[in-house]
Amino acid sequence: MSAQAAVVVAERYAPPLRIGRRRQTTWAVGLIAFAAVPIVAVAAPGDYGDWPAFWVAGRLVGTLDLADIGRQAAWQEANGLAAAYFPYPPPIALLFAPFAAVSLGLSFWLWAAVMAVAAVLAGWTLAPIYRLRRSDAVLAVLAWAPVTASLAMGQNGPLGLLLAAFAITALVRDDDRMLGVATGLLLYKPMWGLPLVLLLVLRSRWRAIGIVAVVVAAGYLLGILATGGDAAWPEQWLRGVNAYAGPDRDGNALKVISLPLLLERAGAPAWLALAAGAAVVAAAIPSLRRAAPAEAAAAVCLVGLAVSPHALPYDAALAAPFLLWMLGGGIVEPWRTRLVAGAYLLGPLLFFSFATVAVSPVVVVVGAAALGAALFLWALGGRMTERSRSRLVGAACVLWLSGRWRSDAPVPQVIAATPATR
Repeated sequence: MSAQAAVVVAERYAPPLRIGRRRQTTWAVGLIAFAAVPIVAVAAPGDYGDWPAFWVAGRLVGTLDLADIGRQAAWQEANGLAAAYFPYPPPIALLFAPFAAVSLGLSFWLWAAVMAVAAVLAGWTLAPIYRLRRSDAVLAVLAWAPVTASLAMGQNGPLGLLLAAFAITALVRDDDRMLGVATGLLLYKPMWGLPLVLLLVLRSRWRAIGIVAVVVAAGYLLGILATGGDAAWPEQWLRGVNAYAGPDRDGNALKVISLPLLLERAGAPAWLALAAGAAVVAAAIPSLRRAAPAEAAAAVCLVGLAVSPHALPYDAALAAPFLLWMLGGGIVEPWRTRLVAGAYLLGPLLFFSFATVAVSPVVVVVGAAALGAALFLWALGGRMTERSRSRLVGAACVLWLSGRWRSDAPVPQVIAATPATR
């Protein structure tokens, strides 16, 4: 390679972390290998994590049992299955219908394979957006613990991440059609899609918002098909989600990662938790408007995690774009290496929460990323030098990490009948 060509390649890709590209790759491969352990551990006893709820939803497609929480539970009891409510909008159950055609165990592994492919495609799609080699971006996504946690639990974080990757790419390329479709589809989990809708509003992307509305309308019609002709399925679904929310919040109090939920866990009144979430959003708005599209889209996913009314460890798969932004040079050295390496090395500790429910899970990195970035980077980023901004984000992460380790306040007893899926 000529000297001129080497310079072009160096400008095309962000430089490796200070630990060196070879060590960076080695660590990523090691983290991915480590992730295989909990995936097998969850499947071995035969309960398959949260996957049974999705498998059951696929079995119930085309029946009135799908949208009604009571009828769901009755069907599961009649078929010898543990209660596991499916809280997603009924149209998404159509995605699981093909998997429900095979056994629960086989479908778990098929779904894990599909999610692994989705994670690879997400990294591949985001690589050029954040000036990364495709191999580095794919490894970074697969090494991020919440992504592999989704595989282990039968969840769908990689699917949401892939849709977010499509939306981010479309925003950067000014493709309103793709942006609207990807954002609309991401609303299958509202706490993931709504932050991107907010970003579209802040940036006056009205054509994309119109396409989002079309996707939502199509989803309603598909919901009628999925529920066996029930045109009032949104009412039944909202009633079920409302009944499910309380037991789910209590049963998963030790695993929450968003600011409002952590405040409620610590005993703060609901109004204070809501006010804290609103403050994060308000602080982020100015920077979301003025930042470059790739940066703003990555950060709005973090803002969504920080203020979500329902955020558990695997939801932090949506933090991957922000990590790629940092990896691609969004944070200057030495904090880039410190934060990226720290996040990836602390992330696997989340798997210990699968082995015990008696102690607080040690998923600390998500709180650091979401709250540190949303409250400090985005509130003050436009008024600070890049180096000062990096130092402030680092200090925020350290403070939050130290607080998160000590967040072992008593929580309500887990209700025995708490549904398995989140």
